[in-house]
Amino acid sequence: MLILGFVAGGSLVTTGAVGTLAAPASAATVNCDGDGVSGKRVQMLYVRGDATPDDLPNLRSTLLDIPARIDEQFLEAARRTGGPDAYRAVRWVTDANCIPTITSVVVPQSIMGNLFGVLNSLRANGYNSVDRKYAIWYEGTGCGDAWGREDDDSPGPSNLHNNNTNLYGHAFVGLRNAGCFSWSTMAHELLHTLGAVQSSAPHATATSHCWDQYDMMCYDDEDPLTAPVDTCLGGVPHQIDCNGDDYFNVSPPAGSYLDTHWNIANSAFLIKTAPPAPSCTVAYTKSDWGNNFNADLTITNTSGPALSTWQLTFSFPGNQQINSSWPGSFTQTGQNVTLNAGTPGFLGVGASVQTFFNANYSGTNADPTAFRLNGQLCTTT
Repeated sequence: MLILGFVAGGSLVTTGAVGTLAAPASAATVNCDGDGVSGKRVQMLYVRGDATPDDLPNLRSTLLDIPARIDEQFLEAARRTGGPDAYRAVRWVTDANCIPTITSVVVPQSIMGNLFGVLNSLRANGYNSVDRKYAIWYEGTGCGDAWGREDDDSPGPSNLHNNNTNLYGHAFVGLRNAGCFSWSTMAHELLHTLGAVQSSAPHATATSHCWDQYDMMCYDDEDPLTAPVDTCLGGVPHQIDCNGDDYFNVSPPAGSYLDTHWNIANSAFLIKTAPPAPSCTVAYTKSDWGNNFNADLTITNTSGPALSTWQLTFSFPGNQQINSSWPGSFTQTGQNVTLNAGTPGFLGVGASVQTFFNANYSGTNADPTAFRLNGQLCTTT
């Protein structure tokens, strides 16, 4: 076994009173993949000492956007290594509207800074499920640490990284370290808990990282570096396995390292099927006074996924020109109109939002017939 970390050390915390933070309406949604809680998932925790002020109300919007940022990198890596239809995303613990939940943990201040005390207390207080990896934001000045294994690079579903075996599934990031508090640091630590980077990987370093540049898991952590640095094609920072040959590849070549060794793309903690496109209905009614009219629209997200924000597009059949809209804003170019979300911006599964606009016209005033919600064609009622 091996402790894996981005930057070792820092002030850490342990467990005590627990609560669940409700998500703000503007939080970024992720793929729920079921009820949001069953099966193997990554759970977000916020931990602080009992003498440390609760800063979660100020942090929650930032923290709740981070899972979606991480999922963007998994999707990019999936399509880069598996083609345009490939899909991977983290199986986050979420609420019914596909918004990640954060479990708030208040702990004795005296344990702050005791790294192994933190782990032992987390385990003793229930954060030891084989069906969970824990993404932990803690009120400390450290950077990032994570616990994984380097003693199992077997390729099959029985690989120890497919569960929290022996409790190597905790990834910490310190909130008070401005240089480390970021989505990319958490992605790095989470990848450690999922099995990156095995010591047998082609570009592995001695401390479970790699020496490809522009890679989420790679940097010069050896003194001196034992292998030359290889610049990945494209030079895009924060890629997940930029060459697709050390720890992640959706479609590795037959007989290659990731075909015959542990490949995070096969992790049970990742979603492998893309979510369905949103389904929607739009009810359009108007009050017409000749050359001027008001239109009311009721937009319903009929089957999901939940939308963190929405945009409705349509085209007028005539020369209608919008003067104002509420809530939200509009842009119009010729006959083409875009209505952007006002309040609420979030549109959950089965939820509706109403908006209206005032417009002028001359001649006839036929109704638009093709409304699209975030690009998806809606049924008009």
